[in-house]
Amino acid sequence: MEIYWVIGLVFLIGVVLGVKFLCQNLISRALLLFSRRFGLSPQVSETEMAAIQSGKTGIEKLFFSPQLDIEKLQKYIEPELSDEEKEFLNGPVEELCKMVNDLSVWKYRLDKFRLVHKIDSLIP
Repeated sequence: MEIYWVIGLVFLIGVVLGVKFLCQNLISRALLLFSRRFGLSPQVSETEMAAIQSGKTGIEKLFFSPQLDIEKLQKYIEPELSDEEKEFLNGPVEELCKMVNDLSVWKYRLDKFRLVHKIDSLIP
């Protein structure tokens, strides 16, 4: 007769541990409440909390979602350059872009590639 109690207990434990819902609600929740009540769980710092919440809220959630919602993204991002940045883009950057020719850059890179790898007949 005692063997039936042992088999029944093993079966009950197997069912509780085997079913995710039961395991989460009975065992995990009880252990969590026990650890919180007796101060066994450590306190979460601000840095750890920020790491836990990243990707779940804010702009990160929009970037990592399956479909990017541009309208919501535009609410977060309001790009505006400072006067110094605008001056830099309109001055030296614009002048450099006028001076640089894509073809000359690629020829220069190809010549350096040929020189390093000693290849003469790769591309005419």
